[in-house]
Amino acid sequence: MQTDARSILACVIEKTEDGFYKLGTREGIINSLYACSQFALSHKQFVQLDEVPITSATILLQSVASSQATGNGQGFNGIKCNSKCHGSNSYCNK
Repeated sequence: MQTDARSILACVIEKTEDGFYKLGTREGIINSLYACSQFALSHKQFVQLDEVPITSATILLQSVASSQATGNGQGFNGIKCNSKCHGSNSYCNK
């Protein structure tokens, strides 16, 4: 599902009487409710209901987005080089 400017993988856990949706991820249940206009359904099932940990604690959308992100948030690979190898084949020089 897609929300705002972030893309996360989630599934619908519950629909409230008011028409809002509770979303769950592999990281847990998101602490906010969402209108159907705030996310897009996928024809593929990336997250199954049995993969969502059911606990009383909920998580922030930002936490889910951070844990599912492949970069470090700014579009750069987060590599910290602690070696002194800085040769032409080093990843640090690319």
